[in-house]
Amino acid sequence: MKKLVLIGASGFGSEAAWVTQRMGEFQVLGFCDDDQTKCGKNFQGLPVLGSVEVAAASLKAGGPIWFHCGIGNNRNRQLLAGRAGQAGWQAATLIDPSALVSPDAVIGPGCYVGAGSIVSVNAVLETHVLINQQCTIGHDSHLANYAQVCPGGRISGNVRLGEGAFIASNAVIAPGRCVGAWATVGAASFVSQDIKAGVTAIGVPARPIFGT
Repeated sequence: MKKLVLIGASGFGSEAAWVTQRMGEFQVLGFCDDDQTKCGKNFQGLPVLGSVEVAAASLKAGGPIWFHCGIGNNRNRQLLAGRAGQAGWQAATLIDPSALVSPDAVIGPGCYVGAGSIVSVNAVLETHVLINQQCTIGHDSHLANYAQVCPGGRISGNVRLGEGAFIASNAVIAPGRCVGAWATVGAASFVSQDIKAGVTAIGVPARPIFGT
């Protein structure tokens, strides 16, 4: 079994641990977390090993180490994935056994596909993309690095999500629309027009409330 370290001893990290148990492909060594008050304690029945750098120093011997960033904040996930890569660890993709993933879909390193989600034909998830529970990713859609779709999100066919784009719970992106890099779509919103990079948009239809 591959040796795996989960980064983030908090809410989403606990969900990642649950999926690893369901997959049965990894030996989870423990969690990494920058919060020093957690170091040396247990979380979800697993030891908290300290920061990525502290854990990497203690785990050098014994073969390759895989990691998964159980971090919901897209910016923080990007930073921590970079630190883990610098430590020489390899990014592991977690896909819950209940998820349906087309054989034509491309799922990049470090991605997460939660319980009950569907990734359809020719969809592409780049690296460290987070697809939460009960989401649908339509055919021919392309989700760039560090994008996230929260529970119940609906990404229609031929949609483009830019790097770090955040789609909140139960939001719907209409077919062929683009959501720019590091943009945010609010919960239960409907995107009928393209959303520019860095913009926060909410409502039905979704309208910018922050950014330009």
